[in-house]
Amino acid sequence: MKLLSTAQRTDANDVIAIAAASSSPNVRPSKSLTQAQQSLQSIERMRALAAKQKRQLANQIRGLLLEFGIVIKQSECAFRQAIPEILEDSDNGLTAGLRQCIAQCYELFKAQSTLKETLNELLTGLVKQDEQCERLLALEGGRAHHSGWFDTTHFTSGRNTAATCFSEPERSSVN
Repeated sequence: MKLLSTAQRTDANDVIAIAAASSSPNVRPSKSLTQAQQSLQSIERMRALAAKQKRQLANQIRGLLLEFGIVIKQSECAFRQAIPEILEDSDNGLTAGLRQCIAQCYELFKAQSTLKETLNELLTGLVKQDEQCERLLALEGGRAHHSGWFDTTHFTSGRNTAATCFSEPERSSVN
């Protein structure tokens, strides 16, 4: 759409760009998703948001505590173990207000953790019910037995993600 648009984005210019794109032979229409596919995609996006917010909360709490000289290791296990101990320690220099704020943020962290796990379980069940997903998982190299099927945090790039999902992205050649 951006290639076909020549002016600043307005509704009128968008309509012109869409009309130009629809009549262009080089522009292929995108495939419409079924309701089941759209549902899976939406649930995955919610799961990714819960994971992101959980990570942001942990990092925010770590940063705030670091300003008071309290260091927490990066692992989730260390975080879950340290926060209750920090909140109980009355000699660590935290004010009552900050202690209350951190406690509430930690509760939100735990709620996001629960939400993420619930959505993981829901997605796993839905994937097992979907014929296309089952065929994809049945391919050699499929991750049917990998409990973190939807967890993409271990990928360092889109190329690694695509390779794991059984497809190789197109490579641009400069030669």
